Amino acid sequence: MNLSKFIVFSILLFILIFLSGCGDKQISSVKGVIIEDFDIYPKKAYSDEDIGISVLVKNTGTVDATDITVSVKEDGFAGVTDTTISLLEGYKKGTINNNEEFVEWSTQADKNENTFDINYKPSVEVCFHYQTKAIIKIKSMPLEEYRMLGERGIIPSKYVEIVQTEGPLKLNINTNPIILKKGAGNEVINLNIEISNDGSKYGGSIYDAPDCDNADINKADLTTKIIGTVSTDTQTIDFLRGKATYSVEFPAP
Repeated sequence: MNLSKFIVFSILLFILIFLSGCGDKQISSVKGVIIEDFDIYPKKAYSDEDIGISVLVKNTGTVDATDITVSVKEDGFAGVTDTTISLLEGYKKGTINNNEEFVEWSTQADKNENTFDINYKPSVEVCFHYQTKAIIKIKSMPLEEYRMLGERGIIPSKYVEIVQTEGPLKLNINTNPIILKKGAGNEVINLNIEISNDGSKYGGSIYDAPDCDNADINKADLTTKIIGTVSTDTQTIDFLRGKATYSVEFPAP
């Protein structure tokens, strides 16, 4: 008789997030790439006056962020082009992490019909690639074993364990508490997945392509698979007001 075992799922989300910042330090509880500090000097500038802009970008999540693009989005500055950071490491306990970097620009204030000083309030956007991952373990047990334990007065524990990375997306997953194998081989596993974008509270949006300028907003690619098998499901899901839901069914291995 086959004994109980664990079925392990892997869920991956490949996403892009924009987080906008304006003014000074952005204080937020979002895990992921954030604008830790933002400064412009002088705060007020005459036309053609030299200006310095600096941004501190930091990865506060546990997954590496790649292809980070930092942009000044406000008009009024000459020659400010996008800057790319190839990698900001995720936090790993007990190691020194390369998880922050300064970006600086030297530019000039734009022409202005008003000869008096100009008070600029630029915004900064950060676009980055981030992979959110969840691992789910579900207990699988033959029906005969379940009955045998019941006859001995032992109630098998229902076991579902979910471990996910810390990032801007949070996953709430509901699934079978236990899979009872009846021998016919037609048992199924249902996953109901709720995804929330914590970054949406701070101007963060989700894109489904590796190019910030050529992507569909409020979409993400979701891949679900049973580890050790060929059972895989890949879908593009839609977000509404920072939330998305998706359900998928797999035959139990």
